[in-house]
Amino acid sequence: MFAQRLRSARKAKKLTQEELANLVNTKKTTISNYETGYSTPSFEMLSELANILGVTTDYLLGRSDDPQSTANNNTEKPTSKSQLKTFSNRLSTGIEKLGLSIEDVANKCGVSESYINELIHDPKHLPGVGTLYKLADLLGVTPDYLGGFTHDPKGISPDTPKPKELKEFLEKQSVMYDGIPLTDEDKEKIDMVLQALFLDAKKRNKRK
Repeated sequence: MFAQRLRSARKAKKLTQEELANLVNTKKTTISNYETGYSTPSFEMLSELANILGVTTDYLLGRSDDPQSTANNNTEKPTSKSQLKTFSNRLSTGIEKLGLSIEDVANKCGVSESYINELIHDPKHLPGVGTLYKLADLLGVTPDYLGGFTHDPKGISPDTPKPKELKEFLEKQSVMYDGIPLTDEDKEKIDMVLQALFLDAKKRNKRK
C-alpha cells in the first residue's frame, strides 16, 4: 500500500523520482526502492515525504483513504502562511543570535544547506518532525515555539506534531533494515540494545 500511494502522490505532484529525492535530501535509488516495496522509510523520512507531497503519513501508510485525514478521521489543520512566516522568522533569528552558519545548522540536523535556506527564506511547509525537533534543540527552544504553535519559547502545545514512540513503532509496524524485514527476535534484540543505551545515557547525564 505504501509503495503504491507514494508513487501516486509523487505523480500527482508531477515530480520525478530524482526531483522528490532532492527535496528530501536522499538518492533517486532510495525513492525507487520505496516505490517498489524493496525498502521502507524511517519515521522522519516518512514525515518529510508526506509534507513534500501534501498528504498525511496515515494516507501513505494506508491507514486512511483521504490524503488529508488521519486514521481517526480528524482532518489535519493545514499550515497557514502566517504560521510559516513565524517559523521562518524564529528560525532565522535563532540562527543569527547563536552566530551559526547555514552549514553548521545543516550538518547538525543532517539535512542539506539548500533545505535550511528554503526553511529560512521560503518554507512551503514545516519541516518533518525529526528536523523540527533537531532545529529546536539546536536553538534552545521548544519545537512547539519554533513551529509557531505557542508564543512561549519554553511552552508546549497539543497541536505540535510529536515523534512516534520507538518501542511502540517496533511492536506494531512491519520494519525493514536495508531492505530486509526484521523478525520478532530481531526487534527484541534491538529493544535490548536501546534499553542499554538509554540507561547509559541516563547515568552519564547524572554525572554532569
